Amino acid sequence: MNKLISFFVIVFSLLSLTHAVHPLSVVTIDFDAEPETRWVGALSVMMNRYGYANSLRPIFTYHNNSDFKGLTPDMYARIGAAVQKNWPIYAREL
Repeated sequence: MNKLISFFVIVFSLLSLTHAVHPLSVVTIDFDAEPETRWVGALSVMMNRYGYANSLRPIFTYHNNSDFKGLTPDMYARIGAAVQKNWPIYAREL
């Protein structure tokens, strides 16, 4: 009997979560488009659905406080120049 009750508690708990879960959005990324505009559709969907505070802000905050925390302005400039020189398409996307 206890196992049956535990089973139903788990099932109803999981069912209660389903209303909070959104289906994934579907976007098309046109890799033939100009690099500066390829990701506009995906970013628009994300920003409209979650807003900046619940999407990009946590990502930028994390990387700014860890990966980029110790970089000087000169280092940023050198990294940017290296990306533009060696990966110009990706630089344009960024």
